[in-house]
Order: sequence, then C-alpha cells, then structure tokens
Amino acid sequence: MTVDQTLIKIRERSTFDLLDLAFVRVRNRAWPILVASIAGCLPFAVLNLWLTHEDPEFPGYLYFVLLAVEMPWATIPLTVVLGGMIFGERPSAGKVVKAAVRGFIPLFLFQFLLRGIMVVIWILIPVLPARLAFLNEVILLERGRWRRVYDRTGILCGDQGGQMFLRAILHMILGAGFILAFWWAWQVFRKVAVFGDEWDEIDYPTFYVASIQVGFWIAVSFFGIVRFLTYIDQRIRLEGWEVELRLRQVGAAMEEEERW
Repeated sequence: MTVDQTLIKIRERSTFDLLDLAFVRVRNRAWPILVASIAGCLPFAVLNLWLTHEDPEFPGYLYFVLLAVEMPWATIPLTVVLGGMIFGERPSAGKVVKAAVRGFIPLFLFQFLLRGIMVVIWILIPVLPARLAFLNEVILLERGRWRRVYDRTGILCGDQGGQMFLRAILHMILGAGFILAFWWAWQVFRKVAVFGDEWDEIDYPTFYVASIQVGFWIAVSFFGIVRFLTYIDQRIRLEGWEVELRLRQVGAAMEEEERW
C-alpha cells in the first residue's frame, strides 16, 4: 500500500471542500457507490412504502423515528465499500455481509437502542451529530471492542461537537432542498411529459409518496459519503493519519528490502 493509492489525497479539508469531494467521488466511482447505496437503502424504502400504503394515516412522529433509526443501517454497505475503496480495493458482497454480521451487536446497541431512545427523547437528538457522528465507521471499519465504541466516537468528534452539530443542520437543509427539488422535477416530468397536464396543477407533496422516498434515500446515501469523508478528515486532524500512512509505507518498503 502507498499513500498515492488512497481514494483521496490525505489532507485536511473544510466543510464545503468535503461536500465538493463527495460529488467528485460519486462521479469517479459511480458504479460501486450506486450498487452499495441501492443494496442498503432499497429494503428500507420498500418497507416504508408498504407501511404507509397499508396505513395512509401513519403517525408522522413515529415515521420520523423510523427514518432516523433506518438511516445508519441503510448506509452500512456504503460505509464498508468506501472503507475498502480508500485504499484502492473493491469489497465484495461477502465482505460487506461479513462486516455487518461481525458488527451486529454494537450496531444493535448503539444504532438501534441508543439512537432510538435519543430520537424518541427528542431533546437528546443533538448528541447524535455532536458525539456519535461516526458510529458506523468505528464499528464497521475500526472493529475495536464494542465497549469502547462510545468513547472512540467521542474522541473522533473531539472538541468540535458544536461544529459537528452545525454541519448536521447544514446537511439537513441541503438534503431537504434536494428532496423537494427531486420531487418537483419528477412531478413536472410526470405531469407534463407523460400526461400532458399543466405544470401549475402539481399537488402539494406528502412525505409518503414514492418520489419523496427516492429523493430522501439519494440524500441519505450522498451524506453518508460526506460523513465518511468527514471521518477521514477528523482522523487526519486529530491523529496525524497521513503521517501514519507514510510510516506504514516506509515500514513495508523496509520489510521488502529485508526479504531480498
């Protein structure tokens, strides 16, 4: 492994640099990212459409809790794939499943039980981005002991909890804007191009319709990439990860010389 083989150039980046870099990664690695996103998000999208179809009056607050709990589980394949791609690898489906099975207990404890409690007790929601932003990355990629997961994510967030929370608000605003734009574009296409209706007859959106669901999961996948890149950025800032990689490279070169 060499530093030049990493998916991105190892250096510190700002919030908007990370957003721009996410677009670049999607463009350059579109196929594996698309497959991983669909594999993670499609089951939850189908489940949500089934629940709301069976019960059109599905409680809004309960639906919000459901989505908040589903999001990290839906990005599990994407996180594992990105973790491999950072060093030029392309993890297989088997490796993704193996990582998910190996991390199931901490995922259940932190991403289901703890996250669910925090979302239900809504005043605790800010703790999620401020201290628990990188649960998936720590559980699936670092694979440490589950008892240290909470402390490890706190270390990665460091003293930037407030900034992490503000980033989460920014991501929510951008994500909501994209979802509405996607819904609007789909409605215009469907009514004007397909049915020949007037565009000003478009109905108001409800979060239960399929076009909103598709836009929502596209946004979840994209910001899952942003979260992963933020995780890499935090490791660079707090742990000098670029130095670690270079030392590993030197060590590997010395071992190779000793073999000869």
